[in-house]
Amino acid sequence: MQVPLDWSEPGGAKISLFMTKIKSTSTTNGSGNKIGSLLWNPGGPGVTASITCQLIATGQIEYFSPALYEHFDIIPQLFVDDAASFQRLADWNRAFGNSCWLTFGLALNQSLSGNATLLSTTVQTAVSNDAFSGIVIGCLDWTAKNALFPEHQALQQLGSVVAPHTLGANQFFQHSSWCINWPVPIANPPHWLNAAQVTKLPPDSVLLVNAEFDPETWYMWAQGLKDQLTTSAANGDSKAVVLMRKGDGHTSYAIQGQAARIMDAFWVNRTVPGNGTVVDS
Repeated sequence: MQVPLDWSEPGGAKISLFMTKIKSTSTTNGSGNKIGSLLWNPGGPGVTASITCQLIATGQIEYFSPALYEHFDIIPQLFVDDAASFQRLADWNRAFGNSCWLTFGLALNQSLSGNATLLSTTVQTAVSNDAFSGIVIGCLDWTAKNALFPEHQALQQLGSVVAPHTLGANQFFQHSSWCINWPVPIANPPHWLNAAQVTKLPPDSVLLVNAEFDPETWYMWAQGLKDQLTTSAANGDSKAVVLMRKGDGHTSYAIQGQAARIMDAFWVNRTVPGNGTVVDS
């Protein structure tokens, strides 16, 4: 599929995108229970859906429930079709696998002497660096407001007080550091939902699931989005319900607990849980 490299210039340069799909098991077993396609974005920057999808399809990892496999074709978001980049990743993984234990031992030994260089994140200086694409995407979504060192230092101190166990280390803090003086304007800044589009949604058509202590996306974010999906509606009806999973960790479906079963029922049977439902797993 050919799409614009820059959506603000639809007639400009094009790039190729590819799509992977896990076919519904009802396609092969003839049950006729297929509902449709489930578009899946496992998150990011940070997780590659296409590779994860291939690992699922080949049985190397388990992610979705049998119910979802039966009722849906599972399709991750589209990705750049770049064979050279894929081969570079494959070669890097092989080299890393062959050397990681020796390097890790060396890193630990050096850290005992006060040199933690090998345990630190490498500064990304070129498009060939492994994490470059993630930084670019992150800096196009978020801005670094701490442009001066005292501001950056104050943010570190605040994090160490608010989260003494992790000292405030999280994905947001990474981007607040990486994106300092980023030269390209933000393309997709955080914004309120489009009220006109919200009114078109059926009642309770959105299920928001959040862990109580998610270190990446706070529970209050889910509540804030729920409020927008309610107050933006012209007739005041709610377009969403919130489900809270007790505990921590980022996302809830992959652990295949109670929250995952409720999500399955929502997708397959349109069973809507009560707003504010709390589960233990």
